[in-house]
Amino acid sequence: AALATALLIQPDMLRAADISTTPVFNELTFSFGLASAALFAGARLLGDRTGAVRAYEAAALAIGFALIGLLIRHAAGGGALYGPYNGFGEASGHAIAYLGLATTLAWRLRIAGLVWRIAEYLALVVGLCGVAAAFFAVNWDEAAGLPILNLLLPAFAMPAVILTAYSLALRRSERRPHGTIAGAASLMLGFVWVTLETRRLFSGPDLHANLPAGDTEMWAYSAGWILYAFALLGWGVWRRQTMSRFASLAVLAVALMKVFVFDLGALDGVMRAVSFLGLGAALIGVALFYQRFVFGTRRGSPPAGTPV
Repeated sequence: AALATALLIQPDMLRAADISTTPVFNELTFSFGLASAALFAGARLLGDRTGAVRAYEAAALAIGFALIGLLIRHAAGGGALYGPYNGFGEASGHAIAYLGLATTLAWRLRIAGLVWRIAEYLALVVGLCGVAAAFFAVNWDEAAGLPILNLLLPAFAMPAVILTAYSLALRRSERRPHGTIAGAASLMLGFVWVTLETRRLFSGPDLHANLPAGDTEMWAYSAGWILYAFALLGWGVWRRQTMSRFASLAVLAVALMKVFVFDLGALDGVMRAVSFLGLGAALIGVALFYQRFVFGTRRGSPPAGTPV
């Protein structure tokens, strides 16, 4: 099994293979998929011989990992494994596929073996590398598409949603510290997506264009962050998640600080005074709202230990 796996995924064999340009349904899927399925079937037939079962499962997972990456590379390269790198599209494909695989493995609680746990963490690392590659692509690639419905969505927003699901899966399997880290990563990735999407509204698909940010764009950043903060608050209240509620408070604090220091500083005279008054009134309402849903406790609830 080890020899067959090593032969199948070696670069020289892949370079010499005649692979059709059809995405997904090509020789890669047939050869790698058949090999992975055969190894999984062999693992099931081995019964209670744990060591051999783990070896077959590890080989099947290695081939499965290679198949996912090669299919994405093949599609992004225009039907060629050694085609040009495709920036946002290829990076987001790896991020979504491997983070989704890690989430799937985490949700399957009955799989607690070492091989499957290693596969989960390896998929997580590869998926996060795809997210990092998307960050680098901001400096040279274009976010083609429409406002919101563009390549920034699969590169950052969708991985953020998958990381949220991964966080819930980890909490479900009693791995709360890891779930907290994954949840924090998803919140930060969502913040990055909101910021880059706002930038795209003013700069167009070319995010790395050296266009100066005007007053309208600066106010748009503040508005986007505030909306994101309230979205996090709504999610936290609905799902009863303390971290999301406190994260919404942190994002709102950053947005309001930016409004005070940068945005209002660009106004003069009566407009500046009226803006300060309006912002002060809004802050009072926001403070009361957060006191109720973030810091507050229900009044009239009996103390702990009191029979009901």
